[in-house]
Amino acid sequence: MLIQLFLLLWATLVSGVTLDPQPYYDFANGCNGLIDLGLPAYVCKQTSFDGDVLVLSSLTHQVLRITPGQDGANQCNVLAQIPFGPVGVNLGGSFSLGMAVDPSGTVYVSNTGTGPASSDFGSVWNFSIYNPTVVDRFWTATSPFGLPSGLSVDWRHSNLLISSETDGTIYRASLDGTSSDVWASATSSEPNYFLLAGSSGIPGFGGTIDNTNLFGAPFGPVASSISTNGKDLFVGSADRGKLLKIAINTDGSAGALSIAGESPEHTIEGAFYDNVRKQVHFGSVFRNGTNLTPDGALGEYNGGVLAGNAFWTTDVATSSSSRYYDPRLGAVCSVDGAKGVLDAGANKLFVTGSGFDSLPAWPLGLVRLGLTPYPSGGATPANQGPALITPYNAKIWVANL
Repeated sequence: MLIQLFLLLWATLVSGVTLDPQPYYDFANGCNGLIDLGLPAYVCKQTSFDGDVLVLSSLTHQVLRITPGQDGANQCNVLAQIPFGPVGVNLGGSFSLGMAVDPSGTVYVSNTGTGPASSDFGSVWNFSIYNPTVVDRFWTATSPFGLPSGLSVDWRHSNLLISSETDGTIYRASLDGTSSDVWASATSSEPNYFLLAGSSGIPGFGGTIDNTNLFGAPFGPVASSISTNGKDLFVGSADRGKLLKIAINTDGSAGALSIAGESPEHTIEGAFYDNVRKQVHFGSVFRNGTNLTPDGALGEYNGGVLAGNAFWTTDVATSSSSRYYDPRLGAVCSVDGAKGVLDAGANKLFVTGSGFDSLPAWPLGLVRLGLTPYPSGGATPANQGPALITPYNAKIWVANL
């Protein structure tokens, strides 16, 4: 009890707010049908539908369903298996990073593909939650350099918006599968659209130190969320540390792009639009080489670039952002609402700790484990030692707003 009180006080001192997160599901309890890789259960996205919570297991390409148990304990079972690339389910293969559900109960899951070394381009797959054994390819990237990640359903225009991290592009695909095109791109001449492209280095330090990953590649648009009225898309430009707002025009095309908020951690993931408070909540998943200033004893911001593993809130009206840090949450990689699942759910959030809570890199950086240097020459900070990971230490938390 004293330890719990201390941790809660720790989080409060760091941020000035108290979300009081409580465990909703601990993957240390396993999940029926989940492929065991002998690694942490890297779950990066959860969403709610019809009273259940759907969770995406990124490394195994499985959609998990967490349902309330009769004994009061939540139960986890694999709902669907998404096909994966020729390399297979391992760290050299592809990853599933995004998931969305449309009003009819169709679930969409992104797959990064295995890149230009193979013909396994990035893709999006779908299935009906009422018939999860039938999984179909819904969309395929035209470029091997795309990395489809965040997915959002534009219900006003019956489209799926697909964020592609590495090529600075958001694609649009009609929900009936008949058409797809580029919706927004960093190559556009429209004001601020260049922000969709990631930054290969930390601002102020040139390109000599990788910002959020071990590949020397800029990461742009990631997880996204559409406002409740369907008129704005909020998307994180991952290693720029900016939360972007793109207007959705009446004809469904992309409109003006503006900066809705910022995080000095430069690692935005898991955006969720909160209509009650007109706020966007997101996580900063990475604990990586961007941490040029050592962590303070309480995880507070000491200047420089933060270490990640935090929860952020941006006020849409003022564009001001605040940080909440709780060491129990680990790597905060996904945020979603609890409305329709929990009592008073409109005042609660689901927050996912990926299971790589000690990993000093983007999840793909597991190949490093403290041994492989950053490819662009950046030195690993002294306080970032080898990764210490515990199998299946991922958790989903419930936080009060």
